[in-house]
Amino acid sequence: MKEKRTLCKLEEAGFIKDSLDDYIKLVRKGKFVCRRCGRVARKKRNLCKPMKMGA
Repeated sequence: MKEKRTLCKLEEAGFIKDSLDDYIKLVRKGKFVCRRCGRVARKKRNLCKPMKMGA
């Protein structure tokens, strides 16, 4: 899985279209939100400008 790249870069490379199941694993139970694009991910390393979501 290409987990070390940001979701923005993965989307540009066609990852979502080609590997939807792997993409879902990255965003399931999201804990961080990107301040640039608004995407949510489980690990902050998958976002360009991550910010922990508060509870």
